[in-house]
Amino acid sequence: MQKVEEVDAPAPGNVKWLRLQPQSAGTTSGVKMVYRLSTVGGLAPASCEGRAAGEVVTVGYEAQYWIYA
Repeated sequence: MQKVEEVDAPAPGNVKWLRLQPQSAGTTSGVKMVYRLSTVGGLAPASCEGRAAGEVVTVGYEAQYWIYA
């Protein structure tokens, strides 16, 4: 999928809303467009201070995905 457009989520602290479209044939060949909306959470921490080198940080989020085929 390729990002076509993004807008800030209405509430601060949430990942952006996206419009995506498939890049080529394959598993997404029947998909025309995908939207990621109604996001909650998902922003990365502001810094890595206090983290060990190489430590993986997981940031959860919720969203609605609308898939048009």
